Amino acid sequence: MKVYNTCCKVSNYCTGELEEVLNQYSDYGFNLVSTLIAKNECDIDVMYLFFTKVCE
Repeated sequence: MKVYNTCCKVSNYCTGELEEVLNQYSDYGFNLVSTLIAKNECDIDVMYLFFTKVCE
């Protein structure tokens, strides 16, 4: 069994982009496991989305 973990960064003001990212990862079989709002390298608040997928 293999587990794939990935992270995606989205501006928390772009709801359209957030919806697109969630739909895309869902279509590829990933599950959202956690979110975090934090400052990026430019000191701007962004949302980090953490996904996982189990492959057998």
